[in-house]
Amino acid sequence: MSTKIKMLKEIKNKELINNVLNSLQIIDSRDKLEAFEIVITSLATLMKSIGLSSISDLIKLIDFTPISSLKNLSQREISELEELVMLKIKTITHEDILKIQYKVSTLMDPIQRKKLAAYYTKPIGIKIMKKLVDSYIKTQDQPLTLADPFLGSGLTLSETIKELPISLIDKVWGVEPYPLSALVAYSAITYSLKGKYEKVRIIVGDIFKIAYKNLQLFVEPMHEILPKADVILTNPPFTRWEILSKDYRDFLTKFINLLGYSKFVEKRQQNLQLISLFLIDYFLKKEGLLISVLPASTFYTLYGEAAKALLKEKYQLHMLLELSSEASFSTDSGFKELIVVASKRNTNFDAAFITIDANEIDQLDILSSIVKGEKPIKEYINWVNVFQIPYPWNMNWLALFGQNSLRELISEIFTKAKGILDTWQNVFSEKIIIRGVEIYGPDFFFIPNKYWKIVNEDAKGLLIESNNGLKLLINREFLVPTLRKPELYVDTIIPKIEHYFISIPPKDLSELPHDLVEYIKWGQLHSTAKPAIKAFGRYWYSHVYKQINVKKPFGHVFLPDKIDPSFAKRGIFACYSEYPLVASKDFYIVTFNDVLKDKALTLWFNSSLFIAYFIVGSRKISERWSRFLEEDYLRMPVINVNILDKDALIKLVRSFDRMSKIKLEPVILQLNKDYRFEMDKTLLEIIGIEDSEILQKLYSLLKSALLQKNNSSK
Repeated sequence: MSTKIKMLKEIKNKELINNVLNSLQIIDSRDKLEAFEIVITSLATLMKSIGLSSISDLIKLIDFTPISSLKNLSQREISELEELVMLKIKTITHEDILKIQYKVSTLMDPIQRKKLAAYYTKPIGIKIMKKLVDSYIKTQDQPLTLADPFLGSGLTLSETIKELPISLIDKVWGVEPYPLSALVAYSAITYSLKGKYEKVRIIVGDIFKIAYKNLQLFVEPMHEILPKADVILTNPPFTRWEILSKDYRDFLTKFINLLGYSKFVEKRQQNLQLISLFLIDYFLKKEGLLISVLPASTFYTLYGEAAKALLKEKYQLHMLLELSSEASFSTDSGFKELIVVASKRNTNFDAAFITIDANEIDQLDILSSIVKGEKPIKEYINWVNVFQIPYPWNMNWLALFGQNSLRELISEIFTKAKGILDTWQNVFSEKIIIRGVEIYGPDFFFIPNKYWKIVNEDAKGLLIESNNGLKLLINREFLVPTLRKPELYVDTIIPKIEHYFISIPPKDLSELPHDLVEYIKWGQLHSTAKPAIKAFGRYWYSHVYKQINVKKPFGHVFLPDKIDPSFAKRGIFACYSEYPLVASKDFYIVTFNDVLKDKALTLWFNSSLFIAYFIVGSRKISERWSRFLEEDYLRMPVINVNILDKDALIKLVRSFDRMSKIKLEPVILQLNKDYRFEMDKTLLEIIGIEDSEILQKLYSLLKSALLQKNNSSK
């Protein structure tokens, strides 16, 4: 960068960079010079906003840790720094400030950035926040406090308040653990407030620990470390719970108990995003406005049930927004995200589920009218009473976006079939569905694999050959037939089994057959076995054997973890095996082990009704892949084979047997084929749907949905 070269020439003391960054506790930047540039731009922004020309005066005036820390520099260093800042003041623009707000997170050490989940809000998200706050704040009778507890570089606040009348703003506060981001945020917010630094309160630290201290020290509102806010604009960290240390997880659990939110949380529901939502609620005043970016998973996972319960109990949910053209509202984030807009008051109004086009300015104008209580009717808005969401869409609120005739038809069928269709948890024990075997090194533990092929198979075992021509005989006792991955089984319900797990007991090599030992030694020398060696040590080659013996993952029905929702190359959803079989972790295995009921279940999971439900209600994880997890299978509708009489089961099995003998085309080409029509008609009749027009309508809508999925995936 040209400014970098210029700055190198201007800095007389090269140690200045290190000393300034060290004083600010910026010790892990990927590029020290760029970090120093950001410091210069931030200080220039701050001093120009306030009208200062001396860093010494700035240090005396501002009660903000990064600024106060500059007093540790020598007088000579302060003079050199001041010289650079004054040069920058002459040319600084709003674009310079905005640029460093987006740049600062990219300078973090990658591990630290992942830990802090420092992915800041995109311009479209900022525009939405700005539009809504501008409309909201002008309806209030007194100046308001705005806050972002997960501040980042201050984008949500600085851009939102930039054009608001300063008289309408009482205080602006935020908390950020990374000192350089906090400095940028303080400068940008002060700039947006036209230098009114006394309205700004930024703390460098952990918001959860600060809030905990707030609780411990609180006597009266005026003594709080941070005041309650009228408006919270935020984009909380999406750090995985497992990444956090056990001590920190224990602290967070204690924290939410202290706040009184434990009533919302059931077993296995802990998550940093959920705890962030509780913290936001703690700081938001009654009648306050919340606008937050949240991961889409907040509205379809098990922990999301607590988030939805909180919103329904304490808030009027104005809207949930998704982008039509991209998944995320955050920079450098590949996860699907939504924006939630809610007021902290308990009222039973419909919420707008909006699919917004970032290029349509008119859509942004409509958002303000919704917060005011209007109810515009648009094709990209679906109005939903969140207290009366029909089953099963209450599990996954993402299914509620858009006008969707297929969703409404599925709801109608499920309602009419209530009793015959029930949740998995009500019909079966949880224990009859288990995840397949997890392996560390597929090109060792699966045969065939990238390096070995099968050249002969007999009763004794497999003769395998390496890419280098080495041949080994693996005895049958060390082989377990298995399903490998869903994309290998797309056109037959009963797939041909061509893969095996290597299942080796934890014995010394001296106790194992010669050829098997040779294969193990090959694995030790080859990179493909390194994950298992690292994870399991001495008996690394036995972790598949141990899982199989502990989990006993044998079944007849196999449900995929994730597939292409367009079904462009897929004619089935679920697989069936005539004999007990295992599978990789890419499948969920049903261990019912009753031939008639297993076949009837497999038919249900391959029916047009279930495939339609998958397309509408599954978790979209990318443009190509959607999935159901175990918790989804446990909560979703399933045909209650336990209450069907034998005649009904036999009818379903006959349809199953017919389809299982056919090589199946992609689903869209099967619609109205005799074998699928007969199967779907039989199923609908057994669940109580005898109107033939419903099946034809299902086919028509399913075909349209599949065509749309096919077109969007190209």
